[in-house]
Amino acid sequence: MRFRICRCDSPRGKARGPSRNEDQDAPPRLFYVTMTRARRNLIVMSNDNHEYLPTQSSAVINRHVTPDLAAFPGPRRYFQSAEARGVDLSFAGRQRAGHRTLNAISVVRVVDPLALVQESGRWFLQDAGGRVLGRMAKNFAPPNNAEFLTGVVAAVLRWRKEDGEGAFHHKLKRDAWEVIIPEMVFEAL
Repeated sequence: MRFRICRCDSPRGKARGPSRNEDQDAPPRLFYVTMTRARRNLIVMSNDNHEYLPTQSSAVINRHVTPDLAAFPGPRRYFQSAEARGVDLSFAGRQRAGHRTLNAISVVRVVDPLALVQESGRWFLQDAGGRVLGRMAKNFAPPNNAEFLTGVVAAVLRWRKEDGEGAFHHKLKRDAWEVIIPEMVFEAL
């Protein structure tokens, strides 16, 4: 049996063919291995007929489901997982010893609540007491037509002067510091 394989590891889940320098038979082999790992059932969800499953087979049960949007509670939510690239990694490194931000970072713990506040065109992370814990990267922007709902400290990253770009070392006032990495939830307006 010959399969046409859909690899969904590209952005937005769009199908793509074999990677560059990849054997043309690699996708069917990957599909075979994936399918044979199912212990009891294999559920494949698709908006239409799935490319590599037969449309008429006694082994395939097709169900058309129309979601009941009224059953979903409230407006749509957007979850932003923690990523270091979304944070200004050197923000705390530019602060002098004893700065409020450094003191606030020293007592914060993973899963502590966070607020996201915009000041002078930049986005800052604040603790429950309103103290600044960090700043988001310049290119950070909340999802369109959404407002910040809630956030938590997902990680506290240890960063060093040598981890950043040498061109900005002259702005740093410390050799090592901690960086707050957030996990945030936004709600559609």
